[in-house]
Amino acid sequence: MREMEQFFLSGKVVTIKNFVNDFSGNQMIIGNQYQTQSDLYTIPSNSTKFDIYCVESPSPLQLWPLTDIKLKCFFIPTGDGSFGVFPLVHLD
Repeated sequence: MREMEQFFLSGKVVTIKNFVNDFSGNQMIIGNQYQTQSDLYTIPSNSTKFDIYCVESPSPLQLWPLTDIKLKCFFIPTGDGSFGVFPLVHLD
């Protein structure tokens, strides 16, 4: 895995830092959820309808079940400290 991978987890955009097993043997994800998620664009339609977001402000590290992963995505810097997030739909 590269240093940071980005995924959608049940409506959240998350940068994954590591994969671990908890004490019960469940596979878990360690990463940062972005606290601010908004539309990257609103014309001709809101981008969030297509799972395209503008994100910023990563949270402290959190833990999620591996089964929460919905889609892989990629980030593009917008130049103002935030990122445009796009799903890799061909992997769905």
